[in-house]
Amino acid sequence: MEVSVEFSAKLEAGIEQYEFKIKPLQADLEAYFSGIKKPHYLGKDAPFERPEGIESAEVHHLHVFIEGISCLDTWEKSKTSDSYIVYTYGYMNEDAHLVMAIIKDGAHKKCRNHSTMRDFKKIAEEFREKC
Repeated sequence: MEVSVEFSAKLEAGIEQYEFKIKPLQADLEAYFSGIKKPHYLGKDAPFERPEGIESAEVHHLHVFIEGISCLDTWEKSKTSDSYIVYTYGYMNEDAHLVMAIIKDGAHKKCRNHSTMRDFKKIAEEFREKC
């Protein structure tokens, strides 16, 4: 199947506040998820492991380098930052992806908030059920 990337309605409506444009970001993520290329500003990709039970919803975070916010030394060493793209993928169609959020700064702290993570889990489960 062909890789697809969609954005939550809330994120799509306000994406420019994160200094991204929807079409180029969508194209870069489609290239990344299909294994064609990893754009220079995308880093470490990992599933969330907390809170308990989130693993089944396949909520992942992809570190993003954002000029003026991310630490260049840390980025060059480990491709990590304090900025994330939060996403999931379909249950039956693993090539269908939903970007739920972009956390521009303070991502580690924000993602320790159980309420935030429960919201991500709920959105991911709804998306995974239809895909």
